[in-house]
Amino acid sequence: MQNAHERFGSLEFIKRTKDTTTRVRVHIDRAVLETPKDERGQASAHLISMIAGDSEIGALWAAITDVVVFQIQLPGRAAIVASLGPEAQCFRGSVMVPG
Repeated sequence: MQNAHERFGSLEFIKRTKDTTTRVRVHIDRAVLETPKDERGQASAHLISMIAGDSEIGALWAAITDVVVFQIQLPGRAAIVASLGPEAQCFRGSVMVPG
């Protein structure tokens, strides 16, 4: 399959503290989002499937439990601000790549 990477979206999380700024960006291959009622509102995310390393997934897992807002960029669409809500659940899986 040619150019399969162009179908991936991205999810970005930025956390600013007094001394540092943490920016985590991962690829997403699936997202189920509920659009906001108005243009300025945030979307409700029901499912986000992310692809990244252990440290990025761990950082996002912690952010999800803190009910943070993410910026989601899907191919050919405007950026979407979304949250998984206060009762979000996380499931982790690993894929072993030979070599």
